[in-house]
Amino acid sequence: FFHPEKAAAGEFCGAIFQNTEAMIWLMGPGGSYRGALLRFYGEGIPKPTNPDKSGMAKQVITLTQAPDPAQTLTVLNNAYKEFRFGVLSIPVPSLEALIGSIADKQNFKIEIDGRVVFNSAWSDGLLARDALQKCAQGK
Repeated sequence: FFHPEKAAAGEFCGAIFQNTEAMIWLMGPGGSYRGALLRFYGEGIPKPTNPDKSGMAKQVITLTQAPDPAQTLTVLNNAYKEFRFGVLSIPVPSLEALIGSIADKQNFKIEIDGRVVFNSAWSDGLLARDALQKCAQGK
């Protein structure tokens, strides 16, 4: 869990779940962006093929969060020069909405054009929920 030391109360709150194959990063809000992001990092995620000037591209994915049914979403796809793979970011209207959707254990499977590009999970999600809630309240 993190909150940059120089950030204002309730700004740039984050939690990261990581294993040897993947990373899931929950973050927001910050600066002029008042929403939150659910970001996925993993070797199977492609880099964007036609990014805009900011390095972003829209990508259609199928997201399955068991036990819920799969849903098709348009998300943001970008890459960092430090990584061999891309990053997928799902915009969420607010940090509170993101906090409200956190389960203690959650599986995520992401497909692009029928091919699985990400398949991982987190545990101890309620610890992340509580830490993000405290950060959002400026504590």
